[in-house]
Amino acid sequence: MVTAEGYRSLTTQLFPRADPHLTDDTVFAVKEDLILDFTPSDDPKASLDLKYDFTLTPLSPGNSQSQRNESQMGNKVRVGAIQAEPVWLDLQGGVRKVTSLIEQAAKDGINVLGFPEVFIPGYPWSIFTEPTITNTEFIAEYQANSLGRESVEMDKIRSSVKKAGIFVVLGYSERAGGSLYIAQSFIDPSGTIVLHRRKIKPTYTERAVWGEGQADSLTNVIQTPHFGRIGALNCWEHFLPLLRYNEYCQGVDIHVASWPLFWDRSKDLPGSYNSQASANRLTGQFMAMEGTCFVLIATQLLTEGNRERTKLSDVPFVKTPGGGFAMIFGPDGKPLVPAFDPGHEGILAADIDLGAIDYAKQVLDVVGHYSRPDLLSLNVNREPAKHVHYISASESRLIHSVDESHKVTTE
Repeated sequence: MVTAEGYRSLTTQLFPRADPHLTDDTVFAVKEDLILDFTPSDDPKASLDLKYDFTLTPLSPGNSQSQRNESQMGNKVRVGAIQAEPVWLDLQGGVRKVTSLIEQAAKDGINVLGFPEVFIPGYPWSIFTEPTITNTEFIAEYQANSLGRESVEMDKIRSSVKKAGIFVVLGYSERAGGSLYIAQSFIDPSGTIVLHRRKIKPTYTERAVWGEGQADSLTNVIQTPHFGRIGALNCWEHFLPLLRYNEYCQGVDIHVASWPLFWDRSKDLPGSYNSQASANRLTGQFMAMEGTCFVLIATQLLTEGNRERTKLSDVPFVKTPGGGFAMIFGPDGKPLVPAFDPGHEGILAADIDLGAIDYAKQVLDVVGHYSRPDLLSLNVNREPAKHVHYISASESRLIHSVDESHKVTTE
């Protein structure tokens, strides 16, 4: 049997069942390191070298609802949503700020903590207000201060999470080779990254800075031992109805909505209400109602002293201090805490009972009794695309043989 948190159990036969001298063995697996534990019989044949292959199969979103077959009533969790200013374009300073917020959350008794989108090294709002060509040096500095998923800096963050003993969804600009991605890493209380995803469609001019997440980023919910099933999306991913539905099918209980910073404007540009703070907060409230889950909206903010650093000195709608719109919603859409002032830095916290989800689902379960999969359903591709496909020597010979055969036939 192959078992791992977040994976379907698989039975692996290591020995021929027809052999009466040999027994079945149990194989245990974890995500980071593979641990094999088996006890063969006393028969000498069992000491032979073993060669076998098996695949850990992630839980299918369509089957994940079967995990919620018991009431979670009484399962109380303290959740936190950050509203804070990043350390702009400063990787080392950003790491120090992240670890400081994690330490503060632990002191506040928070179990699950959500960070804003690209909190390291901050959201570069000037990509909307400046021409790309004049932003070249700014983006080069931004790239140099983005965070690698496997790096010394990430190790410091993971160690901080482990020390705090909490679950963190960290939003950051991920540097991978020569590219950047809008990433979220799910870090469990042991300091292990148990799930990692990238924004599947950067928004508007974001596409000039960040690449797109692949199909593996559609797996965006993880089962935890004590805090239910935790999911996350970035910013305007919340406007993608099929992406939301994909998450509901994974049985999310607590959703982290990672956002940058936005402001409300008195004089709107045409068609721009949906890019204001109050409108974006509504997406979290609607997701809480539609998905019958708790939603933690985590946002950035900007202070007056950093307007020049972020190239926003002369942008009239940028109000400082401001930009924050953090909130925590219950599974019926009710706000659970008073909102901070847009310029206030802190961690919104709420004590929740995951059993409240059952009450909301009595009347609305969009992946259960309130759905018609016989009429409307969602197809999801979960196989990441590859840049290069290598073929074996035998496959190469086969292709060559087919080509030669085709050549003879046509001649």
